[in-house]
Amino acid sequence: MILNFKKIDKECRSLVRILNKIPGIRTIESCCGHGKFRYEIFFVSKTINNLYAIARCVDIRYGGSSDWRCEVHDTDCYKKPVIFSLNSGDKKGIKTYREARILAKSIRKVLKSGIHKKIFDKRF
Repeated sequence: MILNFKKIDKECRSLVRILNKIPGIRTIESCCGHGKFRYEIFFVSKTINNLYAIARCVDIRYGGSSDWRCEVHDTDCYKKPVIFSLNSGDKKGIKTYREARILAKSIRKVLKSGIHKKIFDKRF
């Protein structure tokens, strides 16, 4: 699927781009919050294993921010019964935009390292 990045908030583009590079992840909606609301990107995942790169980079033990989180949402829709969001928690505004760029770089680093593949090949 080709995304029209001109329609995506510029503050979300780098994170949306890298999330869509994770095997099995597809973003479906995003909003930077425009300084009034939290930053949030909604996506679907084919398997739980596909979430590893996101979980690792959001985790404060690996350099993530204490406010950023990956959440599960029940949609009451049989075609997409569960979706996920990557969001800034209670944070909003310019600081979250900078943190989103850092998070995108962290996810890119995990994907380049291949650790997400190695861990699940051994465990599951």
